[in-house]
Amino acid sequence: MRVAAVAMAAGLVLTACGSGGSAPEAASSGPVTIEFWGWAPGYDKAVAAFNASHKDIKVKYNTIASGGKGGYAKMQAAVKAGNGPCLGQVGDESIPSFVMDGTLMDISEKASPEQDKFYPVAWSGVQVGGKVYGIPMDSSPIGMFYRADLFKKYGIKPAKTWDEYAKQAATVHAADPHKYLATYTGNDVSWLIALAQQAGAKWFDTAGDSWKVDFNDPATAKVAAYWQHLLDGKLALSENGYEPTWFNHLQDGTIASYIGPVWFAPILKDNAATSSGKWAVAPVPSWDAANPAGGNMGGSATSVLTGCKHPEQAVAAATWISTEAAGLDPIVKAAGILPAAKSGVNSPMLAEGLPFYGGQQVYKVFGAEMPTIPSTWTWGPMNSQMNSNLLDQLGKVQSGGPSILDALTSAEAKMHADMKAKGLSVATG
Repeated sequence: MRVAAVAMAAGLVLTACGSGGSAPEAASSGPVTIEFWGWAPGYDKAVAAFNASHKDIKVKYNTIASGGKGGYAKMQAAVKAGNGPCLGQVGDESIPSFVMDGTLMDISEKASPEQDKFYPVAWSGVQVGGKVYGIPMDSSPIGMFYRADLFKKYGIKPAKTWDEYAKQAATVHAADPHKYLATYTGNDVSWLIALAQQAGAKWFDTAGDSWKVDFNDPATAKVAAYWQHLLDGKLALSENGYEPTWFNHLQDGTIASYIGPVWFAPILKDNAATSSGKWAVAPVPSWDAANPAGGNMGGSATSVLTGCKHPEQAVAAATWISTEAAGLDPIVKAAGILPAAKSGVNSPMLAEGLPFYGGQQVYKVFGAEMPTIPSTWTWGPMNSQMNSNLLDQLGKVQSGGPSILDALTSAEAKMHADMKAKGLSVATG
């Protein structure tokens, strides 16, 4: 493992890219059946559409538990046992770990011709060491969910910059000390990561044959200081996100906005029903109004697993599902995703006005963020451990403990130790 991990570290590249289109059906001497494991809703219908339009490639779709709830372990065990599927749904953040343990197949030669069909941020997410390990499926740009009724009451409009957002936070809290424009969710690691990425942070990199880990680089330090200022000034409500109390605060107007991902749109609707019609979305504030940048809070790919006997056909099927309307539409409708393919913006599902948001075309707003997301972010080789370390430290911030920056520094030190314990070479300084 040490040799493989160091070799991987020496050439790690994670970029994201995107566009849309269809993949040609691979040549075959006869009908080929490939198995696909995933869990997101809509994939079964997408696969059915593929099978209906292809004679020489047939995909057998099996629903498994989501990755974090056993799906990934099932894939890894199956590959090691030699009976894994050809295709698997894999989150971008887990691809480096899968590559390190040999679960994914390098599909660079077969997949690279499809690169221009995807946004850069999506394509970078499926790369490790300059090699391609999946066909992008979706990305999760962040934006601002806000209470249009409260913004009108306080005489403010969606901020274009973070400086403006902070001033508005002070305005709202001054008008009513029980109300907050912003919310800090210390139990959501991916939220802080998305904000750091937007600012241009790069937590993982390589230095020679070693990993370089930096959770408090200048970009991240800027983000940490900003939110620390809001917390210290009581301008952001600090509490666990995605829990009943937090949703109640969004619903009753205690919290007037939330910087969140596109996939939060249906979640808010389901958990704050009595505030229907009062919400709207806007682009995420930027650090530089002249050069707006977005952030990404998730993304997934359809990867070819090691041992697949028909990788060419597997890549063809995965690309078709990610880029053709017949494959994308049922997934967009059922899962509320934003396609990683450029052609995905043409999905009629994205053009629908959502009643909960006053008829606004929510997905159009988030879609416009895709080209602005920096594609320089790199995921590390031990994502689960990183999340655990960050969650442990950032949770202390929420309870009045260390500063955000101090928490990140502690999490980084723990990450160094954990990586070294796994035999990985980690650069210091």
